[in-house]
Amino acid sequence: MKYTADHSLMGTINHLPYINDNSQIRESIKKVFELDHISFIWEPLHGFISDDETLGVTTGIYTRTFLQDGKQIIQKGKYMTTWKKIGTEWKIVFDMGN
Repeated sequence: MKYTADHSLMGTINHLPYINDNSQIRESIKKVFELDHISFIWEPLHGFISDDETLGVTTGIYTRTFLQDGKQIIQKGKYMTTWKKIGTEWKIVFDMGN
């Protein structure tokens, strides 16, 4: 959450509505990291930055592995994160994976 802007937007799974409340984003992230034996691997493949160096985008692939009912679950997908330079720090303003 320390990399998330005060007002940010997160895409969710299964065509659920976007989350635009940081307390809900925090709860969503908390639930993921409470999964049994959770492991995340992000592989950035592309990065872009605006000419004025205030917006950036990173995109790539991810693998998330965890245990559910004693079975190993492996989820793979693509992600995109939009970053905004706020003061001297880069903060996430939009994040989504599929």
